[in-house]
Amino acid sequence: MSLRARLTLLYGGLLGALLLALGLGAQALMQGRFADETRSTLTSAAQWVYNNYTLETAVGGHLVVRLPAQHPFSTPDTYFEIVNGDGTVADQSLNLAPATLPLDRHALRQAYFHRHSTFEQVTLGHDQVQVYYTPFVYSLLPHNRANAVLVVGKSLADISRASNLFSAWFFGGEATLLVLVIVATWLITGSALRPIKAMTAQAASIAETRDFAGRVPVDSRTAELQRLALTFNHMLESLQEAYANQQRFLADASHELRTPLTVVQGNLHYLEAAPDGPVAERADALHAARIEADRMGVLVGDLLALSQADAGQGIDRRPVELDRIVLDAYRRIKSRETARDGHGATTMRLGRLDEVLVEGDESRLLQLVLILLDNAVKYTPANGEVTLELAAPTPETATICIADTGPGIPEADRERIFDRFYRSPSARASREGSGLGLAIGRWIARAHGGDIEVTSHDPHGSRFVVTLPRMPEPAPTERLRSIRELQTA
Repeated sequence: MSLRARLTLLYGGLLGALLLALGLGAQALMQGRFADETRSTLTSAAQWVYNNYTLETAVGGHLVVRLPAQHPFSTPDTYFEIVNGDGTVADQSLNLAPATLPLDRHALRQAYFHRHSTFEQVTLGHDQVQVYYTPFVYSLLPHNRANAVLVVGKSLADISRASNLFSAWFFGGEATLLVLVIVATWLITGSALRPIKAMTAQAASIAETRDFAGRVPVDSRTAELQRLALTFNHMLESLQEAYANQQRFLADASHELRTPLTVVQGNLHYLEAAPDGPVAERADALHAARIEADRMGVLVGDLLALSQADAGQGIDRRPVELDRIVLDAYRRIKSRETARDGHGATTMRLGRLDEVLVEGDESRLLQLVLILLDNAVKYTPANGEVTLELAAPTPETATICIADTGPGIPEADRERIFDRFYRSPSARASREGSGLGLAIGRWIARAHGGDIEVTSHDPHGSRFVVTLPRMPEPAPTERLRSIRELQTA
C-alpha cells in the first residue's frame, strides 16, 4: 500500500472515529435531555391532577376520585388514570378511553403500599409511552397505604421522530464531512508527496545510468522535503567524488603496476630466450626482476591498506607506548643509514622524546612513523639531517615531529602530497615510491583521532607534525630514564 493511501486511511480513520464518538455523545446528550423533559412533564401533569381532581360518593358510600374532563397540556398524547389497589381503573382521561395504559404490577405495589414514585416505559398500540406511577392520597388509611395510584403517561412518538431526524441529519452531515476530508487528504497528500515521486524517479534514473552528476529536484515549498533533497544531493556529490576517486585510483594503480610488471616480464623473457647468455647479464636481469617484484609487493600492500581505509575498516585500539614505537622506527631507519655510511648517508638525530601513552594500533602507528621518516630521508640530500621528536605539549595531545633539511615543498603542493599517487615534480625524477605513503599516513593518523600537518620554508627543508590524542599521563618510570640516557649518549 502506498504512503499516500496509508496517510489517507489514517487521517480518515481518526476523523471517522472522532466524528462517531461526537455523534454518539450528542445523541446520548439529546436523549438524556428529552428524557428529563418528559419526566418533568409527567410530574407537572401529576401535580396538576392533584390540584384539580374531585371526589364523588359512589354506591355504598365509598369516595371515588374523578379526573378533570379536560387538561391544559398542549399535547393530546398525555394520559391520566386512577388505579385502585387491586389494579382496576377507577377513572381515566378522555383522550385515553376506551383503551387503558398497560400497567406494571411492581410499580403499582410500590406506589400503593410503599408510596414510592417510579417511572416505567410501556407500549401502547404502536407507540412507546413513558409512564409515571405516584401514590394518590386523599384520606388517611391504616398501614401508611395510599388510597389509589395516579398513573400519568406520555407518548414518546414525537421524541422518537425528533431523535431519528436529529440522528439522520447529524450522522449524515458527519458522513459528508468525512468524505470531503478523505478526498481533500488524498489530494493534499498527493500534492505533498509529488516532490518525493520526482526525487524517486530521478534517483532511479541515476542508479540506472550511473550518472552521479545528476541531482534530484529541490522543492523549496516544504522545509522537510527541501532538507531531504539537499541531503540527497549532498550524498550524490559524495558518491560522484567517490566514484571519480575510484576510477582515478584504478587508473593510477594500473599505471603504477604496468611499469614494474613490464620490467619483470621483459627480464623473464630475456632469461627464457637466452638460457646460455653471459652470467653477468643473467644476474642483472634477475636482480632487476627481483627489485621490481619487491616494488610491486609494496605497492599491493599499500593498495590493500587504502582499500581497507575506503571500506571504513576500524583499527585495534589498546594502550600503546608511543615513545617505544617512535624509538623503534628511529632505530630501524638509523641502522639502514648507518649501513650506507660513506655513501651519502643521511644523519639521523633523535631530539626530545617524552613518555606518551596513546590508544591505538601499534603496527599502524609504527607504519606511520616509518613512512614519514623514510620520506624525510628520501628527499634529504647527501649529508643532510633528519630530526625526530616526540613531545607532549598538553595533557590531552602528543606530537610527533619529523624535520629534514631537504629542498622543501612548494606551498601549492602541501595539501596535494597527501593525495593518492600524487608525486611532486622532484619525486617524479626518481622511480622510488608510488605516491601512496603520505595518503596512508594521513589515514592512520585520522583513524587514531589525529591528523598530519606540514610546513616548509623552501629551500630550508620540511617539517611534518603528527598530532594524536593522549591517554592519561603515567607516572615517571625507569623506562623514561633509560630513554633519557639514550638521547644523551
